[in-house]
Amino acid sequence: CKYLLIGGVNVHGLMHYYPLELIDDLVKFLRQSLGKRTTFFADIRALCRYNAFGNWQMLWLFMIEALDDDDIPPKILALF
Repeated sequence: CKYLLIGGVNVHGLMHYYPLELIDDLVKFLRQSLGKRTTFFADIRALCRYNAFGNWQMLWLFMIEALDDDDIPPKILALF
């Protein structure tokens, strides 16, 4: 029963995360820039603990703006 619960939690997380990555170019770019998935979620958790963002896109843009990445695609730069 314990393994069924763990498997269910993993499937639930994947159901919400992967469609978001397929839909949102900002999330896809952030994931590629940050490397590990755990880093991505740890950063979100820390930022949301101390800041209130009006919506998800504001959070993504805040995170992208803080990156030292010179390879930001023009489509994303146009949002700033």
